[in-house]
Amino acid sequence: MVTASSATLAFLRSPVFSECLMNVLIAFTAGVLMLMATHVGAQSLKIGYVNGLRIENESAIAKQAVEQLKKEFAPRDAQLQELQKQGAELKNELEKEGLTMQPADKQAKEKRLVALGQQFQQMQHLMKKFSQQKMPDLKGLFK
Repeated sequence: MVTASSATLAFLRSPVFSECLMNVLIAFTAGVLMLMATHVGAQSLKIGYVNGLRIENESAIAKQAVEQLKKEFAPRDAQLQELQKQGAELKNELEKEGLTMQPADKQAKEKRLVALGQQFQQMQHLMKKFSQQKMPDLKGLFK
């Protein structure tokens, strides 16, 4: 059986040994950290982003989707523009000739203007609803 001498035990318990051991541990830890840092630094850091406008402008799928939407919405959009035009013409007519018009004619045109406004709002609402229904289909194209 090996026994440590009292001088060896005293040296191991001394502040000089503790300080020496602490310096060795600090140096070892610093060396390990430097090795880790050089390893991490050797890997290149790449950060990217997605430019949605560029995808929309350059993607064949996006162009196809936009064309498809234009085809589907063109008739409805034309109807909305026509209703808006009719309403604007009727409003102008009422403003210009309203004072000289017969009361029955004026009332009929006012009712027609209100009906055109309601029809316009209904069509706008339907277009909005239709476009919201189409959005999931379009999102599916990009998956």
